[in-house]
Amino acid sequence: MNLNRLWVSRILTTGTLFIALSSLALAQARRPRAVRFEPNIQLGGVPSTDSGVEQEEPTIAVNPANPANLVAAFHEFYETQNFDLPCGFANSVDGGRTWTWRGLAPRISSGDFCSDPALAADSRGTFYLSYLNVARKQNNDSGIVVAKSTDGGQTFSSFSVSFVETATRFADKEYIAADASPLSPFRDTLYLSWTLLEGDNSGFSTSRIVVQVSKDGGQSWSNPAPISPAVFFDELMTGSVPVVDAGGAVYIFYLHANPITQRSSIDFAKSTDGGLTWSAPAAAAANLPTPGWLFDYNNGDPSLGFGFRGSSLPSAAITSDGKIFLVWADFPNGSCDPLTFICVNSDVRMSVSADGGTSWSAPVRITDDTGATDQFFPWVAAHPDGLVSVVWLDRRLDPGNVLYDLFYTNTADGRRFLRNVRVSTQSSDPTGKGFIGDYNNVATTLEGVFTVWGDMRFPPRVNVFTASGRLSAR
Repeated sequence: MNLNRLWVSRILTTGTLFIALSSLALAQARRPRAVRFEPNIQLGGVPSTDSGVEQEEPTIAVNPANPANLVAAFHEFYETQNFDLPCGFANSVDGGRTWTWRGLAPRISSGDFCSDPALAADSRGTFYLSYLNVARKQNNDSGIVVAKSTDGGQTFSSFSVSFVETATRFADKEYIAADASPLSPFRDTLYLSWTLLEGDNSGFSTSRIVVQVSKDGGQSWSNPAPISPAVFFDELMTGSVPVVDAGGAVYIFYLHANPITQRSSIDFAKSTDGGLTWSAPAAAAANLPTPGWLFDYNNGDPSLGFGFRGSSLPSAAITSDGKIFLVWADFPNGSCDPLTFICVNSDVRMSVSADGGTSWSAPVRITDDTGATDQFFPWVAAHPDGLVSVVWLDRRLDPGNVLYDLFYTNTADGRRFLRNVRVSTQSSDPTGKGFIGDYNNVATTLEGVFTVWGDMRFPPRVNVFTASGRLSAR
């Protein structure tokens, strides 16, 4: 360990993660870094391939107070147990080398459906797991739940309900972030953003993005505050993700999808006062070539007339020096069939802002594939030294554009990228599948990369896998 790395390690162990890194550390982070991934590990409560268990939509977070402690969560589907639909979680205490499945997240009532799980951790190492709680009985339990773990993800023993649905107001696609910066005046504030759908029992009519804030560790939540306009249901506001910078400014990015024009945008709003007020929405990436939502990817079975669900949902990360990195998938070189809604040749692209979102670089493709296969479902996370890691699903290894793998790259400037690295050790086969989840995830430490993804190496089921990567010395 050189002196610079020792200096950074001392910053980490004292908990002052975002205190300004040395100029040498930042200079060294200006280039991509090689990575070595350890073996793939299957997560989930019942890991056998014929158990009737399926997992999708994984999320992962690292403990800022103890980088060796990670927690992952995912939607689970128990076909053999009365079609139970909970969310499961697992934790690691050795930097992702081994994992222990710990159980199921609490639900308001037994049998309720848990969906769209998302994890965050505050500066003290408390983990928060948000998810939709959908009632399967007529008991008005549907809404948004935030469960809390104070033991490193061994248990989520308490929870709060931030929003309860009514006959005309529904929640979808929530995501949570914690302000873990020791420099922030709003340290340990929680931000929960989601899509508010309004209508009646005959269908939804409008959608908009709203946000709730908790100042007391998730015990109570502010009323939902709108940060986007409401649009009628031929368009859709969805897929919001909050991210917080070192000074406590919070940004919420979301997809403004327009399947009719097949041109969509990724918009955002910003708060610099702990979520009391929000800027007017602005476009980070406008006029994107994608329907954005409600399109399909080829699932290898054209006789079905449909594929598995795709989207251009965004992911964002902010480095310690304030750069914002935004990623999504769209079709600058691809196309979408107007009859089947199946789209082909999607690319993962990135845009960067170095001035707090005032201006954004032109989108660039982050993948080095030279063919016309699909790359999709990206997620991005920032390392403490300014490096940024990205994972996505990729079909480049299959000329038929059906099988997929998880791939990885990193960058420090959004222009130069590490030669793409295959993470999954076996390709996934989604033939005949209509849904494989809407997102995957990645978390980072100074030297580590921790991925989770929906894998189909054991078709016809989706199962969540994880892999840990170790960055090379600078």
